[in-house]
Amino acid sequence: MKLSITIAIVTSMILSEGPQRPSMRVRAAQNGGTVEDVITETIPAAPLSDVIDQCDLALHGRVLSVTSHLTRDASSVVTDYKVVPLRIIKQTRQFAAPFPSAAPPIIVQRLGGEVNDGGMRLATYLQGWSFNDDLRSGEEVVLFLGYRADDDTYYFMYGPFGTFRVIAGQVHTLTREAAVRRGDRPEALQDFLSGVETRLKSIR
Repeated sequence: MKLSITIAIVTSMILSEGPQRPSMRVRAAQNGGTVEDVITETIPAAPLSDVIDQCDLALHGRVLSVTSHLTRDASSVVTDYKVVPLRIIKQTRQFAAPFPSAAPPIIVQRLGGEVNDGGMRLATYLQGWSFNDDLRSGEEVVLFLGYRADDDTYYFMYGPFGTFRVIAGQVHTLTREAAVRRGDRPEALQDFLSGVETRLKSIR
């Protein structure tokens, strides 16, 4: 069973939009062991300056692990990214670091992912963020994140428009679609980070 759900999102991907959906486990059991939800969302191609201004945390880091799981009510699949910061560019809250020079790993969560739950295949597909485009363990990234205090997790500010991977020293927007919509082109990492810092200085 594939269920299409339309969600309009203005500034971030969060997990509580729309009406409560039935448990994916229940729906899969009624549908031969498989359920796929397709989330259709509208994310504006926000200028990078807006992403920088509005984020709670901006960092250059590395993805340590990627784990998909069901939400507590089993209504959707979400994916957690464990990211270790290599360089903090902007932060609005302090980390509880184990010692002064260390920035501890953080968890970034997004709606979407696929799991095998007791032999049942449960998937939530997010339009504009395909599994092929997804971040992988070990990848070098530059992220602009919002913070959710209720579960102490971060989310990708403006989805793929605030998410970048670093390949051979070049910064690339997460998805080709997002890059085309905003007119992004690959940029040397140091030049990209310098541009972010220049923007931050202009708004302080």
